[in-house]
Amino acid sequence: NPLSAVSFKNNLTTILDLAAHRNDRVMLMTFASHVPKDYSKEAFLEKRLNYTLHSTPIEIWGDRDNVLKTIAVHNEVVRDLANRNDDILFVDQASLMDGLHHCFNDPCHFTIVGTLTFTGHLLRVLLPTIQVE
Repeated sequence: NPLSAVSFKNNLTTILDLAAHRNDRVMLMTFASHVPKDYSKEAFLEKRLNYTLHSTPIEIWGDRDNVLKTIAVHNEVVRDLANRNDDILFVDQASLMDGLHHCFNDPCHFTIVGTLTFTGHLLRVLLPTIQVE
């Protein structure tokens, strides 16, 4: 497991505990990303991948496989914490946006369509919970 997984879980747990103490509602969501199977830095720089803009290569965060493993582990932490508490609002952006390459300018930044898609997922969960006085 990535070294960051434990601190990530501890930090989220602290936030959730503080929110519960304050009676604040919390929304958790997984990290959406898109990295084609044929990804390489060379293909990225030559704009041969199915991104819109090819803005930022994954290598700014580290080795491709390590970055993907870390995202997957962090997403499992988020899912686990969300599943433990019925009061947490949860959006599994990673699952909902999986395969939607047209939503990504690079491994993590959204196109305009991606931004609308991401926001739509949030609103479907948020709107039913908003109380109008």
